[in-house]
Amino acid sequence: MIAILFVLGFGLRLWRFLLDRSLWLDEVWLANNISSRNYAGLFDPLTDDQEAPVGYLVLVKLLTQLLGESEYVWRTVALLAGLSVLPLVLRLSAGWLTPRAQVLSFAIVALSPPLIHYTCETKPYALDVFVSAALMLAWRNLEESGRGRRQTATFALAGALSVWLSYPSVFVLGGLSGLSAWGAWRSSGPRAAARASIPSVAWIASFALLYALVLRNRIQAPGLKDFWSDGFMPLPPVALEDLRWYPRAFFGLFREVVGIELAGLAGALFLLGLLTAARQRIPTAAAALSMLGLALLASGLGLYPFQGRLALWSGPLLVLPIAAGADLVMRRVSPGYRSVGEILVGLLLLYTVRDNAFALAEGRTPQGIQPVLNHLEQAVQPGDELLLGHGVLPTFEYYASERLRNLPRTVAHEPGRDLLAGFMEDALAMRGRGRVWVLFSHFWTDQPSTLDRDYLAILRRLATELDACHGVESSAYLFQFADR
Repeated sequence: MIAILFVLGFGLRLWRFLLDRSLWLDEVWLANNISSRNYAGLFDPLTDDQEAPVGYLVLVKLLTQLLGESEYVWRTVALLAGLSVLPLVLRLSAGWLTPRAQVLSFAIVALSPPLIHYTCETKPYALDVFVSAALMLAWRNLEESGRGRRQTATFALAGALSVWLSYPSVFVLGGLSGLSAWGAWRSSGPRAAARASIPSVAWIASFALLYALVLRNRIQAPGLKDFWSDGFMPLPPVALEDLRWYPRAFFGLFREVVGIELAGLAGALFLLGLLTAARQRIPTAAAALSMLGLALLASGLGLYPFQGRLALWSGPLLVLPIAAGADLVMRRVSPGYRSVGEILVGLLLLYTVRDNAFALAEGRTPQGIQPVLNHLEQAVQPGDELLLGHGVLPTFEYYASERLRNLPRTVAHEPGRDLLAGFMEDALAMRGRGRVWVLFSHFWTDQPSTLDRDYLAILRRLATELDACHGVESSAYLFQFADR
């Protein structure tokens, strides 16, 4: 079964990578930041509300210089990290879970839609997961060896490097280092705790250097903080809505990080798995609570959001207790109710299997903005104009031919304008200008977003629709605007 899951996990990730989707808006912005700078410039604050660890930026730039710029190259670092997560999680589960729970935890990771998705993006989130799992494994080897010199040196070096590759690694390192020091103190006293803290000196010094060179100039990014405002824990909670944040964030982890739609079931099994691990003195419970606790504290202090893809690093912490909890339920049910355990596992994996099946079916359709631009290249006529929808300009300039870039164009609803009112002004200004191609992008199906459909309704009242080209994530429409 493990071998089958390995094939599925690797296959789904490679298949999505080989789709060669067009870069989407955030990817284009991050790619432009990397390609337009030298290596020293990667230490400076990024533009277009982008943020990524400098180590990740250096790795991606190095690959583009060696192999050239393409969608495949931009996403290679994420792919390698995402593929490497699979054997790491398997090794982690082998030390802490029963054989049946190992299979379940690996199945969740191998089939997780969020983990598959971010394995194939020009963003650092898959690297966050890899670093988190690698640090946990290095720490376990350190503890099981009795803190031998080689394992101590390995963990210290891994920690010192990881802070440059992944911002959330600080939560992992802080939690694990604290557990080591506390365990040594309880068993052998303060001197042993001091020796157990030696690896912390390396990563704390490395993080201090990172802060001095990079983070102190990036830490205040109002655009990013506004975008992720829902990810900051209310501290202290002073209103009913503040209290609602806690269960919303807790259950959101299982849906957005692990990809389990039945978040209530996953959350209950997670808590049950933590309780089981604590009773059996397996360190997964203490490790998960310490690392997640530090992440929550950072979010409460407004330092790092605890939400969505920024919490993807916690995937291994969540999956192991979920699997342990499900295994406990299956072991405790009476022989006459074995089907209950099977149904439980089926519910955990049901939506992940469904989502992967939908993705496989959708993958047959060319995705991104390039297919739509190819249609425009063939259909555009002299005198045609362009009206670019929200967020389209960066990807349009990245992919469009010189011929399309030279067409007269209007960029809809620039920042600071009411979106619908601004688009109405742009559409009214098109009257009397003949054929106008309207381009929308960055939605997640073969149909425009709700906002873009509102724009289309405005256009269809003002002009005659002559042509349309639909792709996954992008669409183009040709309208004939009559005289005023």
